[in-house]
Amino acid sequence: MRYFNIENNRITYNSIAGDCSRSVLLRQMPKFFIDNFLASLQGKDVLDACCGIGQISQYMAKAGFNVEGVDIAEKMILLASQSTRKCKFQTLDVLNLASVKKYDGILAHDCLFHFSAKQCKIVLENFHKALKDSGKLLISFPEGFGEGFQPLAPEVPYRLYIKRYTMKEIEECMNGLFQINSIWALNEMADEKFVGKKIFLLLNKISFKEEV
Repeated sequence: MRYFNIENNRITYNSIAGDCSRSVLLRQMPKFFIDNFLASLQGKDVLDACCGIGQISQYMAKAGFNVEGVDIAEKMILLASQSTRKCKFQTLDVLNLASVKKYDGILAHDCLFHFSAKQCKIVLENFHKALKDSGKLLISFPEGFGEGFQPLAPEVPYRLYIKRYTMKEIEECMNGLFQINSIWALNEMADEKFVGKKIFLLLNKISFKEEV
């Protein structure tokens, strides 16, 4: 199924992919959170969801992990693939993630805020299925209220669909599939679209035994 907000963001990110390759801010994430995530894993197989041009993927690969990155924007994936051979990248919408492979960890930075609450629930269900029983999930999202299409800048004719989440909404989207391992809050100032508080959650997968 295709969604207007997702298709809009795909077009937007494809349009700005070249600019993103010259920016360190697009996928900026404090190493503290990535390092804590990697240290929590029991294995080396990691999925970078909504990976953009692959900066975080490369960082994790250099740390000795087997990294695969997925993103809906084809030009982002092309740039990511050209930047390194240490990671595997493919164009994929995480709303349609149906991975046969199981991962020790999934990192989804600046990912869930592109989805409505209903879509977010589906994405988290897909992540749950794609994780091993001991798997960990690291997510981040801007805390707050409201959703809609926001212009990138006054001089740029592109918009992004953005949704801010409260902790209650995120927990509802988790739907009992994950348990909170750690929670951190960071005041965002670098990008005016996200001024305010950003929440980082390290989650443990809750495994369910099939009934006989």
